[in-house]
Amino acid sequence: MNVRAFTEADYDLIAPSLEDDRAQYKPGAGAGLREAGPAVTLLNDAGTPIAAVGIILLGPGCGAAWGYITPEARSRSLRLVRMVRRLLAFAMKRYGLHHVESLIHPSFTAGPRWMKVLGFKASETIHHPTLQKEFTRYVRVP
Repeated sequence: MNVRAFTEADYDLIAPSLEDDRAQYKPGAGAGLREAGPAVTLLNDAGTPIAAVGIILLGPGCGAAWGYITPEARSRSLRLVRMVRRLLAFAMKRYGLHHVESLIHPSFTAGPRWMKVLGFKASETIHHPTLQKEFTRYVRVP
């Protein structure tokens, strides 16, 4: 498995395959994610993208972590956790982030465990106005 910089095409390959994301999938939206902040892609041995994660730089000191993670990537959780930890450490240092948050949908049952392993704490339940869904907001502060 390899890790490389995220590209717009990675989103178009990964997001439509994820059950929870099919309804809101928008072709080409990966360009916005690529331009919003640091992001990386995890490739399987065949070179196919199986996960993409990044941080949207919201403003001075603040970021929002995002990820598209396939079932294949979830089965390689140790490699994925290491990749995300490195990205978080890099972004927090490089961009001076003191607050990173992430929204996790309840259907991602492994989400709370992932957030805990990555140093995030549950903050509140929020209603996402665009997606019309409830999410749990997780926050990581150094």
